[in-house]
Amino acid sequence: MKKSLSIITIMTGLSLAVFNVALLSPALPSVQNYYDVTSRNAQYIVIAFMIGYSLSQLSFGAICTILGYRKSMFIGIMIGIIGTIFCVFSWYAADYNFMLLGRFIEGFGTSCGLTLCFALANELYEGKAARNVTTYGLMAASILPAFSNYIGGFLVFHLGWISCFELLLICNFIAAFTVFLLPKTLSVRENTKVSISKLIKNYNLAIKNPSIFLGAILYGLFLAIIYLTIETLPFIGIGELHLNVEKFGFLFLLSYLGYFTGTIISRLTTKKISAIQAILFGIIISLLGSSFITINYFTGSLNSLTLFLGIYIIFIGVPLVVINGSNIAISSHKDKANGSSMFNFIYSLFALGAVFLPQFLSGNFEIILPSIIIGLSILGLYMWFKIKKINNTLLN
Repeated sequence: MKKSLSIITIMTGLSLAVFNVALLSPALPSVQNYYDVTSRNAQYIVIAFMIGYSLSQLSFGAICTILGYRKSMFIGIMIGIIGTIFCVFSWYAADYNFMLLGRFIEGFGTSCGLTLCFALANELYEGKAARNVTTYGLMAASILPAFSNYIGGFLVFHLGWISCFELLLICNFIAAFTVFLLPKTLSVRENTKVSISKLIKNYNLAIKNPSIFLGAILYGLFLAIIYLTIETLPFIGIGELHLNVEKFGFLFLLSYLGYFTGTIISRLTTKKISAIQAILFGIIISLLGSSFITINYFTGSLNSLTLFLGIYIIFIGVPLVVINGSNIAISSHKDKANGSSMFNFIYSLFALGAVFLPQFLSGNFEIILPSIIIGLSILGLYMWFKIKKINNTLLN
């Protein structure tokens, strides 16, 4: 199989988890009403997915070491499909606990692509080529969820929220078979004799790599921005601004295209600015977008235009951080599969912690969301200084 076709698998793997979250985003208020739970309890649908997402990151690094990339990714996506089936069953049984269990399994399975595809990009390509391939993958991660928000809103408005899960079932099946586009021969070979102690040693080496550790925290802070937005924005747009679900999906589509804009900027500036500089620009842009929403909230000017414009600006900055941060981190480690696995596990823990934050904060989501994003961006700026210092030391 031609190596160039592997880009399709990488694009699918990097976008699959966020697609499984984003498609359901416009349905959250409807799910809340169907199961008769509070808006904060409805957010556990995202949180349960993120818990599975976090556990997936360490697991599939080890599984990949034993089974190789192709089998590991196929098994992971099939596990995700089982989770989607649980979610569909919860609708028939009217059981919210089955929904949460299904989302956990779905998150665990469909998130395998993140660990494996970041490693694949750095395994099959080197230097700026790996950075470019990751950019293409995250372009898919921007386009697909953007349109999935609109599709989700359309489906909920016309067919009901359960149709979102039915579509996920079909798309996850298709994604499972893209793994056969990968080259059969990769440096990670099937090895059924891998010992637990060796895996622990490999993970220990990865976590002691400061580029992996700090890069993962930075990535997690900005990944959290995406999931926090997906988690809370429906309750702002539909609940507070009284948009119908189809219009909300369309406006979310337009704002999410900011992520696509950011990936284009990252691609065009690959040869003009360093990865460290691109990360700083991304942090500043996200700070500007979240500050814009905050100012409009306190001046009484927050409406659908100013809200979604602010989200668009924030999302321009996010890919500049995550594309360049991930490549700096993973390219610094020789064992790409386990380095990527530890990188993803660390960042997913930080993302999970941030997604939990709205559960403990009182007030309106209109101010909670931009306030958390400002806080995450400031922490990201601190991580940037630490990573820049390490990079300067290595260069000297």
